[in-house]
Amino acid sequence: MVMVIFRARIRKLDDEYVRVAARMRELAIAEFGCIEFHAVSEGAEEVALSYWPDEESIRRWRNHPEHLLA
Repeated sequence: MVMVIFRARIRKLDDEYVRVAARMRELAIAEFGCIEFHAVSEGAEEVALSYWPDEESIRRWRNHPEHLLA
């Protein structure tokens, strides 16, 4: 198992951000094998922890067109 720590700056925490974040989580779990995904935000900062079966799954997820656009 591999864990990814992702840190982001939220430009605008609105309904669109929430919708896209939910879609990215759904896609990671349903199509790329993400085992668990947890995110917390404080102000404009977000930290996400995700757990994956292997590095190849992470590479495929990272290069998915929807993920790149998000």
